[in-house]
Amino acid sequence: MLGSLTPSSLTPEQLHDHQVTRDLIAQALAAQSARRYELEQAGGDQGSLEQVIASQSRLAGALRDLDPADIDKIARLREECVAVLRQARR
Repeated sequence: MLGSLTPSSLTPEQLHDHQVTRDLIAQALAAQSARRYELEQAGGDQGSLEQVIASQSRLAGALRDLDPADIDKIARLREECVAVLRQARR
């Protein structure tokens, strides 16, 4: 049963992907915090600020609730985090 997966029933690769994704989420949250600060200080447009705040909320929730067995969600979050980090480097 999928709902009863325990950490011991996960493969080492799944556990590694989970930890890597958690690390990426933490990095993306830090980048979004810096971006939010810049927008607030510069009086940036409200739409951009709202997007950053929504992203922060979504990523914080994912960090809190990320299930190592949810491979699809982990893959989506990794892509989102990489996109956030790439944007932050521009």
